[in-house]
Amino acid sequence: MKVGFVNGYFRGVLKQAGLSATEAGVSSYMRTLADLYVMGEDSRYEQYRRGLTAKGMSGEEATREANMEFFLREPVMEMAQGAGGGAAVVCKRRHCGGTGADLGGKREAGPDQDGGYDRIIKLFYEDVGLWRTDVM
Repeated sequence: MKVGFVNGYFRGVLKQAGLSATEAGVSSYMRTLADLYVMGEDSRYEQYRRGLTAKGMSGEEATREANMEFFLREPVMEMAQGAGGGAAVVCKRRHCGGTGADLGGKREAGPDQDGGYDRIIKLFYEDVGLWRTDVM
C-alpha cells in the first residue's frame, strides 16, 4: 500500500505531537517530584496545599486538590502545549525549512532551494487526485 504525501505528512505530525506531549508530561511529573524531594515542606506542592488549608479546606481535601493540580491539571496542560509545539515543529520543518522535506520517501527541496513550494503543492494535489496535467 502506497503511503501518500498527505497520509505520511499527518502521520509525521501525529508522531511528533505524541512524542512532544509525552516528553512534556514526564518532565512535569519529574519536576514536581524533584521539587517535593529537594524542597520538602517548602515545595510548591506543600505551599499550595497549606494555602488551601488556610482557606478553610480540611487536610484531606487540600491534599486531594493539590494532587489534582500538580499531578493531573498541570501535566495535562503541559502535554497539550507540548503536542501543539511538536506539531508546529513538523509543519515548519516540512514546509518552511531550508533543509527540505521527506515526502513519501523522496527528498524534496524546501522553499529556499530549487522547486520548494511548487513541488510540495504538486505532490499534495497529485496525492488527493486534484492535479490536472492538461491545465498546467
